[in-house]
Amino acid sequence: MARKIKFPKISFETEKIVTKTRIIDINAIILKTKDQSVRTCGLEDQKKQLSHLLPSLPNPGETVRFISAKDGFSSIAFIDLIGWAEIIENLYVSTFRIGVKQAEDIALLYQRGRIKNAMFVTGRMKNTQTERYDYYNQTKNILESCGFWMEDFSNHSKVFLFETGKGNKYVLETSANLNENPQIEMFILSNNPDVFDFYQQFFVAVKNSGDKYKN
Repeated sequence: MARKIKFPKISFETEKIVTKTRIIDINAIILKTKDQSVRTCGLEDQKKQLSHLLPSLPNPGETVRFISAKDGFSSIAFIDLIGWAEIIENLYVSTFRIGVKQAEDIALLYQRGRIKNAMFVTGRMKNTQTERYDYYNQTKNILESCGFWMEDFSNHSKVFLFETGKGNKYVLETSANLNENPQIEMFILSNNPDVFDFYQQFFVAVKNSGDKYKN
């Protein structure tokens, strides 16, 4: 019999939750529908785009919404932006895929003291690798060399949690994986401890689930 996981209940007092939304200029959306070539945008260019749109991180209770262009910024740009603005004490990542290059970028942040602890819940990356492209083991080795935890599951969600040394709890909800980003993607970045704690329950439950979510 499968063991049932009971998530702790969180009581939300909706009258005390105030959410403010920052509006992003429509120039964040640049459609290139006729261009079928696969191109990527370097991390430095992504950071410039994102920093232009987001000169300051969300204040407590604030939410920022984005639609990134094809060839625009990706999930790693948010990790880099937050990591250089505030030390990330705990990073939680749920994504279908992680790219080797992105794992190297995260390892660099760790080496520079910008990320202290991290855990990564991925999709079934092992099932899609080949002898030529052994990126699952490459990625896992890079992240585990930093002391981070990474496991693959039957997972397709994309959520990133950032608990920082300044006491902020940022949440990034997105359609984008943590890899190269040639597609149009959506991002919702909020600074909200209630939303953070809600998603953190998922990470704790999956990590303690054994093989429950591996089939």
